Amino acid sequence: MAQGETIYAKAGCPFTFRFVLFVNDVDTLSNYTFRVAKAGEPSYDAICSELEAATGAKASFPSMRLATGEVLVGSERLMEYVAQRKDCSSTSTPVMDYFNQYMAPASRSLVTALRAAQARLAELEG
Repeated sequence: MAQGETIYAKAGCPFTFRFVLFVNDVDTLSNYTFRVAKAGEPSYDAICSELEAATGAKASFPSMRLATGEVLVGSERLMEYVAQRKDCSSTSTPVMDYFNQYMAPASRSLVTALRAAQARLAELEG
């Protein structure tokens, strides 16, 4: 099953958060090795280098190393992979429905307000 699989997460990444919510909803996170890359920590560069060596591309989060050694990248692809294995929907679970209906719009609103505030601040400073 998930034994031998590693989830590579990026601290603060909304795509990673969405994937982790999904996995927790349809599986058990403790079935996976969990590696978190947090900018500014010594392990960040090591995790990014490991992913870049495995994929031949810039590190992207979330990613998952399968037991076979293959590395899958991107929340949608990872959700489809886990959903297929768990025989469930990759787009609609109780937690994902809640996230998509309430959290995602609220997050987009916050980002929009933040960008507007940053633009206004830059205008005032300039």
